[in-house]
Amino acid sequence: MNKLAIAAAALLVIMLLALPRVVGGVTEARVAERVAVIDANPQAAAELTAFDRGWFRSTARIELTFGPGAVAGAAEMPLGVFVTLPILVEFAHGPIAMLDGLHFGWSKFVARPDADVRGIGELTERLGIPYLFEFRGESSYLGELSFDADAPPFELPLDEAHLTFSGGTLAGKFAAPRLRAAGTVGAVDFTSPTGTLAVRGVQLSADNEVRSRYVMPGEASFSIDSISMTSARGAAPLFEAANLRIASDAAIDAAAELLEMHVTYDAGSVRLEGNVLEDAAVGVTVRNLDVAA
Repeated sequence: MNKLAIAAAALLVIMLLALPRVVGGVTEARVAERVAVIDANPQAAAELTAFDRGWFRSTARIELTFGPGAVAGAAEMPLGVFVTLPILVEFAHGPIAMLDGLHFGWSKFVARPDADVRGIGELTERLGIPYLFEFRGESSYLGELSFDADAPPFELPLDEAHLTFSGGTLAGKFAAPRLRAAGTVGAVDFTSPTGTLAVRGVQLSADNEVRSRYVMPGEASFSIDSISMTSARGAAPLFEAANLRIASDAAIDAAAELLEMHVTYDAGSVRLEGNVLEDAAVGVTVRNLDVAA
């Protein structure tokens, strides 16, 4: 009996030691698939430039390029080197993943802009922040992905202008096919010799069923507490808006052939050059939208 128990324990240890290597191979395949999906989008390009797979840990390097004509016109687009954003992703393989703490699940990862690439490290040092943004995720034994992300607060002088960012956060869960997420940015201020643009209380939320890149029935919203533009003379705001909100609600029929979408636009108040609009709302409804089309 003791020999049987010892053999079972030894087999369990071998399985626990072998599983991370297997999960690492699955992780590499999943990363390649997701990069291919992004690359198929005409508004972006993606390339998996390296994947260093270890027994318990792996590292992926991905290059993302954004904007219309991302592949052909990247060299001519503004922002120079930052049009193509190099991403470094660190993975820890389960069933017991160790990366910034212990996680009982199939994997855990942290993704951030690659500070070793020219320009990224210099910018983070100039801003005095540890990273431009960080995206973290954990996958459970049941396949659910819990994630959270943040962009740290910073102040950036730009010649005679000044940009202040309060920081932003994002958190949610993806349990296929359902995605729930919520994000917020407290404040953004851009001050120049001509005036100041101030944005307060940016929030977004989503509760959708992801059937494809184009079909995601469910609810989503985006809101801003206030936006104002003030001239350098310090007079009344040239433009001011409060309680802006866009919300969408989409449903699909039982046959998964037709969509119904309802979108609303709300504004608590809008002031422009002495003109005032208060408690405004516009709604648009589209019915029997062909899913295949």
